[in-house]
Amino acid sequence: MSPNELGLINRILEYACDIETRFYARPVTQAIGIRLFPLAAAAAQRRMSAERPGRRKEPTQVAEKGKYVYEWPRPMVTADAAVFAFFDGKTRLLLIQRKHDPYQGRWALPGGFVEIEEDLPDAVARELAEETGLTGVHLEQLRAFGRPGRDPRGRTITIAYFGIVEKGWDRVRADDDAARVEWYDIDSLPPMAFDHDEIVRCAIARLRQEHRSQ
Repeated sequence: MSPNELGLINRILEYACDIETRFYARPVTQAIGIRLFPLAAAAAQRRMSAERPGRRKEPTQVAEKGKYVYEWPRPMVTADAAVFAFFDGKTRLLLIQRKHDPYQGRWALPGGFVEIEEDLPDAVARELAEETGLTGVHLEQLRAFGRPGRDPRGRTITIAYFGIVEKGWDRVRADDDAARVEWYDIDSLPPMAFDHDEIVRCAIARLRQEHRSQ
């Protein structure tokens, strides 16, 4: 059954019977299911959800399952920060030592999962502050990394950011998911978690490109 046919069924039932329909897919059987809701009850349910106190003043509206959100798996999203500083005659990259599995004890870029109501720049700035104490760093989006298998926790796409710290680099401190935090010489980097070595190579190439253009 095509999306146009499903939409026609929805409009007929709503007009003739005062009933709201919600379609959902069953991936295993390839069948299409349908749930029927009286419009008054559906409206009351949406009103109660809107009145429920949330964590933020303007909560993001999340589509109801079966309407725009389907049952097949979807990727998770993270944001990571490649932050550089120049001191002691060296170019250095900020790394954290992971406190928890996966890759407990391995070095990685500061970062983590994007919350449901966060914009990407807010997410990467929050993770950087939580794990290293750095705030107010100008971060630009580098690129996305999404190779299947890059994260043992599941299908995860990360958005990598790039930035340079000109002051306050000596006030970093480990917190949250970071056991330690260190500035590493980019010529002597340790083995890293996930695919962060690939992200770092791209970030270093971007850094060198910007220096050549100055």
